[in-house]
Amino acid sequence: VVFPGGITPGVAVSTSTQISVDSANSTGFRLSVARDDSDTTLDLSTDPAVNITDKTAWIEPGATTTPGNAAVYATTGLGFRVMSTGTTGGNYASSWWGTNDLSANALYAGLPTTENQIANRSGASTPATTIVVEYRLDVPSTQKTGAYTAGITYTAVVNP
Repeated sequence: VVFPGGITPGVAVSTSTQISVDSANSTGFRLSVARDDSDTTLDLSTDPAVNITDKTAWIEPGATTTPGNAAVYATTGLGFRVMSTGTTGGNYASSWWGTNDLSANALYAGLPTTENQIANRSGASTPATTIVVEYRLDVPSTQKTGAYTAGITYTAVVNP
């Protein structure tokens, strides 16, 4: 995750990544995410013991119609969400990520330490379909300056 322009305490910044999945499986696929680090997602490059706090880790609720634990972004920390803008219809769950991308409706969670589903498509996706993941970050004034790095793994698996 790279935040172009850097990080300024008190100023929330966002960046996104686009994931494409192509599957002829008639029951679709699910996309899961997990952070690679056990304590936080972002570590200071020169000192991995210096972290940026994550929002409460995402826990998939099962059905895409069941609300998850994501919440409107507030205060500081790193949060992520699937965006409705740019995400192919059928890949977006508004009960998980909010009714749209407006700040009052967009829901964020922290990256989990184990794989948790963030999208579930119920039909084939040929040609490839898209899922846009947004990352939002704000840090307190006490946050140590420098470059921070993260390892995030996305896994797409066909539905049974």
